[in-house]
Amino acid sequence: MSSNSIFKKGFSVSLAIILCRIMGLFREILLAKTFGGGALMTGWGLAFMVPNLFRRLFGEGVMGTVLVPILSHSLEKESIRDIRKKLGTIFLTLTLLLCSISIVISIIALFIKNYVETERLKIALELIPFLMPYLIFICIVGIFSSALNCVGEFFLPALGTLFFNLLMILSLLFICPLFLRKISMLKSLAVTVVISGIFQLLFTGILMKKCEIFPLFEFSQFWKNPVIKELWKLSAPAMVGASALQISFVADRLMACWIGDYAVPALTFSDRIIDLPIGIFAVALGSVIAPYLAKSAAKNDHIAHQNDFLSTLSVMLFLSISASIFIFFMREPLIRIFYMRGAFGEKELRETSWAMAFYSPGIPFFCCIKVLASVFYSKKDMKTPVKVSIICIVLNIIMNLLFMIKLRQGGIALATVLSSAVNCSVLIYLIKRENNNIYVFGIFIDILRFYFSAFISALLLLYSYNYLLKMIGFKVVVPEIFPLILSGIIFFSFFLLFTKICGSKIPSMILKSILKI
Repeated sequence: MSSNSIFKKGFSVSLAIILCRIMGLFREILLAKTFGGGALMTGWGLAFMVPNLFRRLFGEGVMGTVLVPILSHSLEKESIRDIRKKLGTIFLTLTLLLCSISIVISIIALFIKNYVETERLKIALELIPFLMPYLIFICIVGIFSSALNCVGEFFLPALGTLFFNLLMILSLLFICPLFLRKISMLKSLAVTVVISGIFQLLFTGILMKKCEIFPLFEFSQFWKNPVIKELWKLSAPAMVGASALQISFVADRLMACWIGDYAVPALTFSDRIIDLPIGIFAVALGSVIAPYLAKSAAKNDHIAHQNDFLSTLSVMLFLSISASIFIFFMREPLIRIFYMRGAFGEKELRETSWAMAFYSPGIPFFCCIKVLASVFYSKKDMKTPVKVSIICIVLNIIMNLLFMIKLRQGGIALATVLSSAVNCSVLIYLIKRENNNIYVFGIFIDILRFYFSAFISALLLLYSYNYLLKMIGFKVVVPEIFPLILSGIIFFSFFLLFTKICGSKIPSMILKSILKI
């Protein structure tokens, strides 16, 4: 697959993700307006975290990632009917498992609720039984979406989250006002979440039918299909890695609690902005490249496998390095635009900006890990990325302790970036060791081109931003938005120009792809 094809498919998925994230932002605004930031929202967040955790394990997270190489290899060697049988077996097994989990957790929550007095915990435990059915639908949706990616369908599955955001927005606008008690509003929202899961499942089911890979159920052969054993064998190591990642996240936040009152919110607020390019670039390109890498691995087509990997990595670096430099230099205007209102004042601005100054250089590493790990996943090697990840997580915690003393939350952010850089470096070394024919040196040349072009463009960015801000002044309601947008356009335009002058082919490919979309 060429870089042009990668970008075109990745661009379509990015559009879907951007649409979903815009609606998600509007949903969060309405949630904050309706429930504020106290015990009600804390209880909702804690309750919703439970089905989300299982979604990362059994949905589009671990199992969805594992399913891609299994189905891609099957597409090269088996009939569509056999693949549909595998999907049918996975669907039935996963549904039984998820239903059991949902029932057990709901019973535990109802039992514990009688012995809890803290309001936010009581609210969470009361909402959990209403939300748990959602994990059944959303995990199956994640599996179906991975199957659709394997047959080249990317854009429509990525739009599935629109159902969730749209129904939540409608419920907040029209259903919640019908109730007098806030807890009743939250319960109605929980029911809405479950309904959105049903809509997403129906939507992906229709897409599966259209693509002729809808699960085929043969109950007589249900226990004889080896796909579940294979799926579990590959998923188990990845689940260990996912669990370790959650432990690392919790450890980061617990250590930040020791620093002071502003450290945890500063990390969280900066995380939200950093996650925007990661979600758009890494998720989009990662979901596109995974099936292609798995197919070329199944065919033992080493040249195609190598070209797909290097092309995707170059595109990812091009996008993520430019985003990293832009966010680093424009972090304070971004923070002001996103958060500067109400109780968020100058102190919060400074603390969040300090964390983001250390986080933003890590965007290329955060993005590239997904592509590098996909190389191993495509060959059904789930253990190697997990082993490297666990080592880097331990390294991250050690560096947290060293850096947080002097750099506070910035030290925690720096530790995350450095451990991710080590993760990327080790994975590249292992890929190179396995295949000496991979021209990794070309990637380093690209990195130099992109950073040089980005820093030169950043000088124009700062000049144009300050000039526009001074020229526009306070004649508009939000004075920083327009200078930021205009200077951002100037930055990315000159970044394209300078990378083109430096010899990169990606700017021309991007322009051609956009014109054809």
